[in-house]
Amino acid sequence: MKILLLGAKGQLGIQFQKEFINRRIDYLAHDVDSLDICSKSELKNVVAVYSPDLVINCAAYNNVDVAESNNYIAEAVNYTAVADLTEICNDLNIRLVHFSSDYVFDGEKNSALYVETDNVNPINYYGRTKLLGEQAALSVPSNLVFRLSWVYGDGTQNFVYKFLSWTKQNQVIRVSCDEFSVPTHCSLIVDLVFRALQNDLSGLYHLCPDGYCSRLEWAKEVLRHKSLSNIVIPTYRAEFDLPAKRPFFSAMDNNKLCRDLNIEIPEWRFFLKEI
Repeated sequence: MKILLLGAKGQLGIQFQKEFINRRIDYLAHDVDSLDICSKSELKNVVAVYSPDLVINCAAYNNVDVAESNNYIAEAVNYTAVADLTEICNDLNIRLVHFSSDYVFDGEKNSALYVETDNVNPINYYGRTKLLGEQAALSVPSNLVFRLSWVYGDGTQNFVYKFLSWTKQNQVIRVSCDEFSVPTHCSLIVDLVFRALQNDLSGLYHLCPDGYCSRLEWAKEVLRHKSLSNIVIPTYRAEFDLPAKRPFFSAMDNNKLCRDLNIEIPEWRFFLKEI
């Protein structure tokens, strides 16, 4: 198998590369410094020349707040590039794996976990572009799209990294108590993507551990796991006055993926051993 990996230097791309090396998979990795995925001609050339069996697209514009004012780049990366990639892969009979977000939901379902068939209604521009991207990828039935939530791993653009950085600077830290989802480590994502491919799954799946938590609960568990003495103070997210709205409750149900893979996924706390 030959795999083309896009978004290779992000935390998810880094995790995939570790797995490729472990499995001795032939792969080609690109990031923004070597490939402009917003250029359809560049994309087409890279895919045609390397001729992979599979393309895994980890490239995304994930700055939720900046996306509110920088609509063009968010749409170009999260939607237009995905639509172009889908067309290119389909023309060459190449499967595509793409990643979407829990932010396609508005958060109004409250304590009921979101399933794949629930209505989507993003409340920020980032979420809208991710929804357009997943719809583009799903226009080809053989493609795989995974909705992810609160992703963390070996990188700086995640809550765990930022929170641990704050603990070095402040004894007392304010963390939102009214935002709920499911922390998902990159190692779980990579493992389940390979399982899904091995089982020839296609379509849309929610990929996350069991359970859910608030950012406050997540922060407290990180402190406990790291044996840190910092204090976290519950704060309503409205007090942070961020440009983009966030869904109040966007925790997703992973039962469809568990059923189709015949597995059980541990609760989100289990994966804190990875940090």
